[in-house]
Amino acid sequence: DELDIRKVKTGQPVKITANSTGSADIREYKGIVTKININGTTVNGVTSYPVTIKIDDTEDLLPGMNVDAKIEVEALENVLSIPVGVVARNGQVLVKTNDPASAANRANPQIPAGYVYKKIELGGSDDEYIQVLDGLKEGDIVTEVKESSVSGFPFGGARGGMPGGSGSQNGAPVPQNGGAGQ
Repeated sequence: DELDIRKVKTGQPVKITANSTGSADIREYKGIVTKININGTTVNGVTSYPVTIKIDDTEDLLPGMNVDAKIEVEALENVLSIPVGVVARNGQVLVKTNDPASAANRANPQIPAGYVYKKIELGGSDDEYIQVLDGLKEGDIVTEVKESSVSGFPFGGARGGMPGGSGSQNGAPVPQNGGAGQ
């Protein structure tokens, strides 16, 4: 759409997914952007721009099939990243502290013992992870507060995720060896 079209360039990689068989089997394809049309179409106040993508291997795809295409407009490597879900409003995250009885915990029962909200500066993201520019360091432990429970999201190790490689699992500290992309 109009918010993202300036980031799209010819030659960028594209990940295409299609449910070509009608079953739960999702097929993935790779392609590249070959053309960006500057004539947009506006529907309900949102302007979209047609983008032409060359797909490397079109096995099982037929003309007119619906697909989902994600254009990688930015690839970040060796950056600190966290799951998008742990970021609260105003760019804050719950960070483990050495003070289990902090004033913030006493004032808000939703905040788990030993955690405090901390404002962080965010960078690039994809559907799963977001880059941390400032406010956290490798090894910090963050968590997410859900409606009825608390889920810990301390991180460790590169396990996929954003292009470039950061991932997460419960029970380990935030790494600085991953990446973010969109």
